[in-house]
Amino acid sequence: MMGSITQAQLQESLAAQPDFGHEPIGKILVKAGVIEEWQLAHALCLQFEPGEQRRNLGQVLADLGYASREAIEQAVIDYFRNR
Repeated sequence: MMGSITQAQLQESLAAQPDFGHEPIGKILVKAGVIEEWQLAHALCLQFEPGEQRRNLGQVLADLGYASREAIEQAVIDYFRNR
């Protein structure tokens, strides 16, 4: 099925996300209510699509229309302010 990944691939993708104080950016965005879990999973599938150049998760989310760059940026800023 195109666009689907295994559990192992999802875990690998999540582990590869930048370290924002031990919280992957995707998890920060889900907790902040910027995106939903399914949107994160879909974006991660596309981010690591074989034969494609790996894109930044925020760029993929914005390109899909799941979150604006501003909302992503604000969620990360809020995360650091509240730590």
